[in-house]
Amino acid sequence: MLFLAIVDKSEYISIPRAIGIALNSMLIVFGILVLIWLSVVLIKYVQLPRSNKPKDDQPVKNQPTITKSVEIKDDDMMAAVLAATIDFNKETGKDAKLISVREL
Repeated sequence: MLFLAIVDKSEYISIPRAIGIALNSMLIVFGILVLIWLSVVLIKYVQLPRSNKPKDDQPVKNQPTITKSVEIKDDDMMAAVLAATIDFNKETGKDAKLISVREL
């Protein structure tokens, strides 16, 4: 209503004039959406600075021998395994691969 009051000071607006105002308003909204979409698409192509940390994708040579493996039976055991792998990842910066689980 406020937009219509700004555009035309008369009391009544004809239907063709109202349709034109509505179409112009929709074009403005879609134009802004296209600008937002383009900015998001362009952000994907901006390269972030890479760290000079060498990647160590070599497999571990001193793998422990696999002993008695225990199935993860309950939520507490699953939480312990997840906490251990997250801690390993934070300390070493490498991905962890769970080979076996032992219950103490």
